[in-house]
Amino acid sequence: MKLNNKGFAISSILYIILIMCIILITVTLSVLSSRKLILDKQKSDVLNSLYNEAKESKPYSPELINGLIPVVYNKNSWKVVDSDDIWYDYSNQEWANAVILKSGVTKKVGDTIDVSNEVQGMFVWIPRYEYKIDGTYGTHLDGTVGTQSLPGEIKINFILKSKTKASDGYKVHPAFTFGDEELSGIWVGKFETTGTADNPTVLPNITSLRNQNVSTQFATAQKLNTFINGDSHMAKNSEWGAVAYLSQSKYGKYGNPNYTGANKEVAINNCSSYITGIGGDTVSAEVSIDTCGTNTYETIKGQAASTTGNITGVYDMSGGAREYVMGVSFDTNGNPILGTNGTRNSGYTGVLGDKSTYNGIEPPNLKYYDIYVPTSKTTSCSNSNCFDYSLSEASGWYNDYIRFPSDNDPWLVLGGRNNTTTSAGIFYSNDGTGSNYNDCSFRIVIAPVS
Repeated sequence: MKLNNKGFAISSILYIILIMCIILITVTLSVLSSRKLILDKQKSDVLNSLYNEAKESKPYSPELINGLIPVVYNKNSWKVVDSDDIWYDYSNQEWANAVILKSGVTKKVGDTIDVSNEVQGMFVWIPRYEYKIDGTYGTHLDGTVGTQSLPGEIKINFILKSKTKASDGYKVHPAFTFGDEELSGIWVGKFETTGTADNPTVLPNITSLRNQNVSTQFATAQKLNTFINGDSHMAKNSEWGAVAYLSQSKYGKYGNPNYTGANKEVAINNCSSYITGIGGDTVSAEVSIDTCGTNTYETIKGQAASTTGNITGVYDMSGGAREYVMGVSFDTNGNPILGTNGTRNSGYTGVLGDKSTYNGIEPPNLKYYDIYVPTSKTTSCSNSNCFDYSLSEASGWYNDYIRFPSDNDPWLVLGGRNNTTTSAGIFYSNDGTGSNYNDCSFRIVIAPVS
């Protein structure tokens, strides 16, 4: 069949239209494909962001280093639990607990533990977090402004170990930096240290270990390293502060709906014989011999003296014995002031408050203590602000006593003792010589490092 010129022209036009349609379809598909890639990327970014935020909204899973066994309190006894099961819930003020078993004791999941005879020490997991305080005394959960006698919430976000830069307005708590290593959290002694200098324990319902100078306390704390694959040491002031701040958040006793008003404060251990885990009849009760046998840690009044207001928290942080922490003054030349004089000191080699020198035990690595230059409580912590340490922030909350270390009394002492009533508390701080006293104990912390 022959095509005339007109037919040829029409065929050419149709061919061109077909080619243009193909090109248009190809371009459209290419654009749609590119947009899909962009949308997929945006979707992936959003999902990753939500995933990371979800991970950061929950506490970092407890690091169960070798030697620590997860436990829960169930039907009036402590039982071994599988770490894959639900054994803590910080949103309901239920903190993770673990124990170190005595040498030769073995347990399997589901077994009941005899705390008095089978446990070397009990510890509570404090997960890594960032925090902020609104105003001077925080804001209450109902939006009202806190006061010195009734401070408000310390806002806390649990964060990943890899997060070292805080969110806007927040600070990453320094307790989770151990020397050059970032930590996912720390294990804090559930009670003041008990036992002996040769065989330290962390147990309830027995007398705390007291009357040691700071160097002996530090050496005693390290003896638990024979049971674990971590770093057992005497608590630093910042580590104490991490527990105190968490207690004053929605995850601690402050957020526990079973307590209101002044009863949100961690109650005093007012036992006259320094029995661990005791709670007073009231938040700021007078010293008593009666509570030593009645208000033990598992009772309602005993639990009011924990940092959660229940049995999963940390005890003896208000009252009991005063607690030395590894927080010490440095002089303007950068030397630690390790005691008052040749009689009253920590036992460490170094300069003293009276400008003399003491020859004793070499001080530990700097990662084991917090340092202060005693010129002002707001500009003394490592030549920067005393944030995170309960020394400028949260200073005197609940009307707790506050006194900053000095050249003459260079060591920090925290918590108050059994007879300091309203002055005792988790925000109490005082100065000390570093020497041994019958009313001074200490607390053990385990950093989950190899």
